[in-house]
Order: sequence, then C-alpha cells, then structure tokens
Amino acid sequence: MGLRVSTCIYELGIYSEILKILHKKRLTFLYKCDNLQVHSKSKIDGAKEDCTDAQELRKENRKMNKDFITLTIGRQKNIALIAHDQKKQELISWCYENSDILKKHFLCGTGTTAKMITDKTGLPVKGYSSGPLGGDLQIGAKIVEGRIDFIVFFSDPLTAQPHDPDVKALLRVAEVYDIPIANNKATADFMITSALMDQEYNHDVVNFRQKIEERAATL
Repeated sequence: MGLRVSTCIYELGIYSEILKILHKKRLTFLYKCDNLQVHSKSKIDGAKEDCTDAQELRKENRKMNKDFITLTIGRQKNIALIAHDQKKQELISWCYENSDILKKHFLCGTGTTAKMITDKTGLPVKGYSSGPLGGDLQIGAKIVEGRIDFIVFFSDPLTAQPHDPDVKALLRVAEVYDIPIANNKATADFMITSALMDQEYNHDVVNFRQKIEERAATL
C-alpha cells in the first residue's frame, strides 16, 4: 500500500513539472505573438504615417512652388500620328496592328499621313496640313493649347527633310510640355501597351503664365 502511494506521489510530481513546462512555453508563445502583433501594427502605422507625411509634403511643395502646374492626360487620349515619306507604310501597318487600341482614342495627323491611315485602316484620323506645308507646326500649336496628349512620329533619320526646322520645333515643344512621344516602332510598341494607356496620368509642367508675369515685371 505504501509503495502505491509513493508511486502516485512521484507520478503526480512528474505531471506537475510537465504542466509547469507547458504553461511556461505557452506564456512564451503568447508573449512572442503579442510582440509580433505590436511590431506589425507599428510597421503598418509607421508606413501609413510616412505615406501621409509624403502626401502632405507634396501638397506643401505645390503650394510653395508656383513654378509648376499639374496637368492631366485623360483616359481617352488625343494622339497625333506623323511619319516621313519613307516611314509612312510602316506607320500604316503599325496602326492597323493596333487598331483595337487606337480606335478608343482621338486621332489626328499631318495631311498625307492622316489620309493614308484612314484609307488603309478605316480609323478616323483628323488631318492637318502636310508636314512640309506647316502640319508639324500646327500639331505643335495644339500641344501648347493642351489638345495633344501623345505623339507617334515615325521619323526617317537617313533622309534630309525640307521642313527639318519644323520637326525640331515640334519635338522641342513636346519636350517642354512633357508629352510622351515615340520616334520609332519599338518605342511606340512599348508606349501603346503600357497600362497608362487606359488610365488618367498627372504630370507637372512649367507654369508659363507665372513665368510670363515674372518676366514682364523684370523687363
């Protein structure tokens, strides 16, 4: 009888030690979980604060810096299509291949190129004057007016152009107004397959009205 009691007491002691160990491990596990949750929450809160701070900083910078204004390129874009004579067929083929995308947007182009694209692809393209007759300058003026968002210009680098100064003027004004422009098929392929083709896009450009006022005040 005494042996059985001793055995039971011994076993109870072992069970007690096991329970203590398990309880200690459970507390350690819960402590780690709590720390992990607190740490994760802190990281999330910190990221949110950083994002909010960055947004507020951009707002303050825009308020303080009147040298730039934000313009929006809409979901439907005003696309100018231009090509030198040796590149016209290449542009027509490109337009045909991408007609499903192009038909969602407003298209225009220099005279001969616009007519050839419409005739060969069925896409409606508003035509301006032929390039050598001032068409490039007309499109440049539309950029200044905010009526051109996107340019596809297949230029011929191996042939001299009689209206080369007009072409340079167009490219310059496109750069001034931060207009996306493709000068060859590869660039055009990358641009037209971009996710931004179906989205609005905000970009900052020089506040020319402010510049004019400042310049007028100093002359």
